[in-house]
Parts: sequence; C-alpha cells; structure tokens
Amino acid sequence: MREMFSGIPGLASDEEFYDSMRQGREGRKLNNDGYRLHLPEPGSNPFQNLGKRGYEAEARELMRLAEESDRREGQ
Repeated sequence: MREMFSGIPGLASDEEFYDSMRQGREGRKLNNDGYRLHLPEPGSNPFQNLGKRGYEAEARELMRLAEESDRREGQ
C-alpha cells in the first residue's frame, strides 16, 4: 500500500494515514438486498466464486480472513 501512495505529490506518508485505511469506516445499511453479503449455506463451497468477475468483494473478504487466520497461528 505504501508503494501505491508514495508517488502521489503532497500526500504525507505517515502511519496514521495507513492505519486509517486499514480500519476503514463504519458501515451503513444498504437498502438493495443484492449488495448485501450472503453467506453460503452450511456444507457448500465458500470458494466457488473465487476469481470470478463480479465477486471481487467476496474474494477480498476470503483473503482477509485467511491473513487473519495466519496471523493468529503465528502468535
């Protein structure tokens, strides 16, 4: 992430900036049910849409969960 933002003129590269991006912001309710995350049924394959167009958010969430799991195991 640092590499991506380091070339932007006038943008300070401090940890506070990167921490704010990691934390994000509070979510808001979406009225369109199609935008909500729908978890797969128990016993189904959570990776069935991995790499497919239109499922990028789902792929990012799976990657985030995998990284979080790796960090816990490393402790």
